[in-house]
Amino acid sequence: LTEILIANLIVSLVKIDLRPYAYLALGALLIAGYAIGPEAVLGQGVAAGLGYSLFLLSPVLCAGVIFATSFSRVGSAGSALGANILGAVLGGWAEYGTMITGIRFMALVALALYAASLIAILIARRRAAVPA
Repeated sequence: LTEILIANLIVSLVKIDLRPYAYLALGALLIAGYAIGPEAVLGQGVAAGLGYSLFLLSPVLCAGVIFATSFSRVGSAGSALGANILGAVLGGWAEYGTMITGIRFMALVALALYAASLIAILIARRRAAVPA
């Protein structure tokens, strides 16, 4: 929740569209999270475990910036919140898959889902730019 609050604060203070940077950072962090497994910090002490936990949670900040920026630019808050709830439900279902595939695979699932959201934003932007 703290990262989401920070993301909202960043979006309210910075007036440029941060989504391209947030998507790049999100992709890099998810790939790094996949590459650096939890075994890297096992037995390294509490500080290493805490640092690894913060590292694994850092994509939440990027996702928060993406959502807050997108939400601030949408015409209908109801449909945007509905889409967000649908995403939360799908994410929750995907999270249960980690019991089978492991936590590292979840980074790849999240990467695929955020790539789909980026594609949807680009398609919507292209449709808005085409004159009627």
